[in-house]
Amino acid sequence: QHTFDNGFGVLANGTIVDSDAELDPFDINQVFALTGLSDSYNLVAFYETDDYQIRLAYNWRDDFYGGDGQDEGAAYDTKGNFIANNPQNTQAYGQIDLSATYEINDNLTIMLDGINVTDSTLRRYGREKSQVLGVSQNGPRYNLGLRYTF
Repeated sequence: QHTFDNGFGVLANGTIVDSDAELDPFDINQVFALTGLSDSYNLVAFYETDDYQIRLAYNWRDDFYGGDGQDEGAAYDTKGNFIANNPQNTQAYGQIDLSATYEINDNLTIMLDGINVTDSTLRRYGREKSQVLGVSQNGPRYNLGLRYTF
């Protein structure tokens, strides 16, 4: 985090996940895999004064294994015996969020938040990226609020 003398500033953070455990999407006998772990980072630019604050953030997350048990069924051996559920993965994803607050007076503050303002798409896949399980584009979400302090 760094704040400049003029009210502008930047924040950056990241998470790097490293493990020897790897998922082989084509090995239906594999039992162990780390669920939900991936690299991620956030970059934030902001401007602050005594009366208002504006933040613009880019959030990114790499592909990750979401667990087994897709809706498409399970894997069976040649005799029809259950072996394993099929994997479900989430593709790398990034979105832009923004927030702003303005202190109207000592008691009243107005706030605006925008989540996923660029309408990014979230994509889930199976054993390989060409096996699309679902794509969702939920649109941006906005919240407007007032806070009054007595």
